[in-house]
Amino acid sequence: MVQSFRSNAWRPSPGSWLANWLNARPHPDSFVCGVLVRDGGRRRKTGRWQYRQSAVDPLRVGDVVTLSHGTKDRLRLRIDPDPFGAETRPRPRPGLAVLVGTVIESGERVLIAVPPGEVARFGIADS
Repeated sequence: MVQSFRSNAWRPSPGSWLANWLNARPHPDSFVCGVLVRDGGRRRKTGRWQYRQSAVDPLRVGDVVTLSHGTKDRLRLRIDPDPFGAETRPRPRPGLAVLVGTVIESGERVLIAVPPGEVARFGIADS
């Protein structure tokens, strides 16, 4: 049993699916984003920020922004006219701007924590 694994078991061959998966890099237009459900809707309110690798669809329909939050959640959001959230509890990770929005389909009020450089993707002039 001592020699049950080959010596290169942890070094997959270059170009194999395992090597590609281990060397995967996030898409250049993606960023780490946190979502916190405030009230309303179908989602379970956990009271905690949920951070995932996210991206904003550059094609907008009117004032609706589509946020791909992780691999399974697509949130169609209408960002509030006064988008920057006041002091929230629990606080997001340090250095993130908090936006307030409403999910179109369910009416949920959500807070979105994004890096300040990504605020413009939501149709907001960075100030």
